[in-house]
Amino acid sequence: MANYEASARTNYVKVEDLDGLKNSLEPFQLTLHRTIWVPAGYYCILNDYEGGWGEVLFDEDTDEETTFSFEEHVMPFVEVGQVVVAQEVGYEKLRYLVGQSAAFIRRPDGTIETISINLDEIYDLAKEKFGVEHVTTATY
Repeated sequence: MANYEASARTNYVKVEDLDGLKNSLEPFQLTLHRTIWVPAGYYCILNDYEGGWGEVLFDEDTDEETTFSFEEHVMPFVEVGQVVVAQEVGYEKLRYLVGQSAAFIRRPDGTIETISINLDEIYDLAKEKFGVEHVTTATY
């Protein structure tokens, strides 16, 4: 039996509250990364574990679960108007491959909008574009 393994990262975005973001990400083992190739104040988020973005924390003292979310744990700390693009690719041996990309924006009124796509959308797109009823999936 194989285990699901994934890699995930974001684009570089301007961070408004660096300490707040660091504190928010720390329990989830996510790393803020900066490089000399981007302007000061811009960071990306990298995952340090092999489960992608779906990290769930369990507090044994309170029996409470906390699930990582960009809306709660990232967007309050980035500059208004910045678009965070979060990508994840994963696999379970060659049984299947997955990939998804989501984009988030924090509006001046504090609302957060999101859009997302995933690799599996290609099947419906291919059926529509090529006028066929069925396309087999790339899984076993």
